[in-house]
Parts: sequence; C-alpha cells; structure tokens
Amino acid sequence: MPAEQDGEPQPVLLVDHVGGPVGPAELSRLFESGEASIAVVNATWSPRGAAQRTSS
Repeated sequence: MPAEQDGEPQPVLLVDHVGGPVGPAELSRLFESGEASIAVVNATWSPRGAAQRTSS
C-alpha cells in the first residue's frame, strides 16, 4: 500500500500484543482480556528512514 493516496496519508492499524502472529479469534480474545491494544496512525514514508531500518 502506498503511504499516500490522492495526496492524503493512508491510515495504518497497528496491533500491539505479546507473541507471534495470531488468528482473528485469538486476537479478539486478546482484546477482550486486555492483552492487546490498537493504534491508528497516518502512514509516512521516507527514503532516508527506510534505509535506516533493520530487521529485528
């Protein structure tokens, strides 16, 4: 997905939880138990920032 569409930043949904990938049912359980949270932010992209990122 491009960071912008029609000149506007695109929203990105960030999901914060401990552990690896989970399916929809497990994610729902994590939200209900308070073990996961979300944030919606505008996408941004910078060639300089992309070059500085490393894999974890």
